[in-house]
Amino acid sequence: MDCQRKALQVDGVEAELERYWLGVKVTESAKVGIRRVLAEELDEERAEAESERRVLQRRVQTLKDERQKLLDGYYAGAIPVDLLNSEQDRIGRGLSEAESRLGKLSVKFERMRE
Repeated sequence: MDCQRKALQVDGVEAELERYWLGVKVTESAKVGIRRVLAEELDEERAEAESERRVLQRRVQTLKDERQKLLDGYYAGAIPVDLLNSEQDRIGRGLSEAESRLGKLSVKFERMRE
């Protein structure tokens, strides 16, 4: 299939689209509808972010509790050093991942408030 149309310059297309949309007037009722839809979407995003934040905070606390129990077991002589080290590595990775995700959620949450 041979295309007979000429290629268009992206800058020209963008300029033409900009000119078109500058002339479009959004009615007040459309603005209200758009704001409502955006507010609903934002509320959903906030609820999801808050839910994930709670899950991650519980995960962080669980891992910290595990770390303390691990140390208690080691001090009591019930856990060998090699197991202590591997479990500390696992817990450290889990904490790092959860705290990193919490930080990203905090940034996202702050942006949503703006």
